Amino acid sequence: KRKILYAGTIHPRWKETLRTYLEGIETEMVEIPEKDGVIDSEFLHKNLDEETAAFVVQQPNFWGFLEDVEAWQEAVTGAKALWVQASDPVSLGIITPPGDLGADIAVGELQSLGLPLSFGGPYAGYFACKQQYVRQIPGRVVGKTHDLEGKTGYVLTLQTREQHIRRDKATSNICTNQSLCALGATLYLSLMGPRGIRELARQNHDKAHYLAEKLAAISGVELISDRPFFNEFTLKLKSNATEVAERLKADGILAGIHQTTWTGDPNRLVVCATETKKRADLDRMAESLAAAMG
Repeated sequence: KRKILYAGTIHPRWKETLRTYLEGIETEMVEIPEKDGVIDSEFLHKNLDEETAAFVVQQPNFWGFLEDVEAWQEAVTGAKALWVQASDPVSLGIITPPGDLGADIAVGELQSLGLPLSFGGPYAGYFACKQQYVRQIPGRVVGKTHDLEGKTGYVLTLQTREQHIRRDKATSNICTNQSLCALGATLYLSLMGPRGIRELARQNHDKAHYLAEKLAAISGVELISDRPFFNEFTLKLKSNATEVAERLKADGILAGIHQTTWTGDPNRLVVCATETKKRADLDRMAESLAAAMG
């Protein structure tokens, strides 16, 4: 199997990373186009066949919207293609996790779990998979055990020695060590607990929907899709998004993602609202955008 189907709605930088890793490997990469803020399920069904090795999707996607999983869930699992899903870990406090949907591999960024922005890094990511694929996990897998005296110990496990000493068999040499960031995210999760993460997700969701309703009421502003979303959403403006964002910047507001190299549309603006914002902040953005749209 050589065909890789990937959603056109995943983060543009992730697309570039996919192409970089697969360059030099005999693969056929097929991008599933976006339709109304999510992937075109009809295109997916037409291109999903027995030659498909993997299907890559982001949930919520780059535009902030939740993919219509029910439209293609059965087809993907039936094709026996590896289902790889990237998700914001905070969103999993209220939406169905990848494993429950049927995904084989779950990946994502840990920045939202207590790690500071720091002008772009360093960050850590997470990687999880079904038990049957554990031995193929890249990097080093550490397991918790006990020694003869009953003391807790941590050891490398579920990997052959060749994965660390033979260049042609190695998988550890394609990873970076982000233990400090991973430790920070672990402490954050321990502090928040399941109830705290659910509350965090609820606040993100509610504030984003409050802001979306305020912004969509402005003349010349509309959501690109009526699909459900988490804490991000994309607007279609009647004016150039970069010019509008610059006007909001003058008011001390970073409006969102507007670069056409990422959005592909000069009038699209990707907006986010998280637990860090108060209602007054959201109202101020709405007032500023209304003035900018003039």
